[in-house]
This record gives sequence, structure tokens and C-alpha cells, in this order.
Amino acid sequence: KTHPTDTTHWFVRNGMLAAKGERGMLYTDRGDYENFRFRIEAKINDGGNSGQYFRVQYQKAWPNGYEAQINSTQRDPQKTGSLHNRVSITQMLVPPNTFFTQEVIANGNHIVIFVNGKKVVDYVDPENTYSRGHLGIQYMPGTDLAIRRIEVMELPRATK
Repeated sequence: KTHPTDTTHWFVRNGMLAAKGERGMLYTDRGDYENFRFRIEAKINDGGNSGQYFRVQYQKAWPNGYEAQINSTQRDPQKTGSLHNRVSITQMLVPPNTFFTQEVIANGNHIVIFVNGKKVVDYVDPENTYSRGHLGIQYMPGTDLAIRRIEVMELPRATK
């Protein structure tokens, strides 16, 4: 679902999820995801910027929550695989217009991100800032994003 004030147009092109328009988000209906594996297969254009959001609030544009960055060459120094504003990957791991897999594993306050099977982030949030929420995909103007697969597997509740 999209936010009621969001004007981004999400559609299927050649069997893949795509979008156009203004900055926006596509959310899961459910907003209670806690512990999970959230994997996408995607590609992004040269200069494009997007994100794989998780444990986010249902808000317009930039929701509160975590973001696994999708960005090969856009000016933002945080590239694909980054845990936005927490762990920065500054080298290009995936060239533009190339399909890749990005997987987020969130278990309690432990977040791990894999790009094409390689662990690039292993982060423990000492504040456990966002413990549950929606999953989502971000669209930014000027981006040609194609997502050909989305997989979610819930994990058992983390034990202390």
C-alpha cells in the first residue's frame, strides 16, 4: 500500500515492480514485522537512488525506521548495502543496471545486510531504535528501479 498523500505510481513492467513520479514508498499492509529475512532482487539505473526499508512507520516519503540503501552511482556517498546513517558502504558493490540480491536479517537489535551473498553490514543497535514496523521500498525521482523478486521470512522472536 502507499500513503494516502503519496503520488508515486507503482506498476508492473515486464513482470517487475517499478515506479515513477514523486518521491514515495510502497509498504506492506502489515506493520508488525519484528524479526525476519527480507530479500530483494533488483537493479537500479546510473544516478538512481532507492532503499529497502524495514521496521518503518507508515508515513509519506521518508518514514522513521531503518533503510538498506540501493545506490550504485548517485551522489549520496552511502552505496548499496549501507545501513543508512548507521553503517556506510562507500564503494560501489554493484554496477548500475545490474541485477543484484540484497538481504536484510533483523533479529532483535542485530541487523545484518548481505549483497550478492557477501556480508557487508553486521550492526547491533544499542538503542534498539526501531523494533517493529512495516517493510517498504522507496522510490526517488529520476530513478529507474526494477524489482523482480521480494521474499520475506519471519524469524522466531529474539530471546534475551
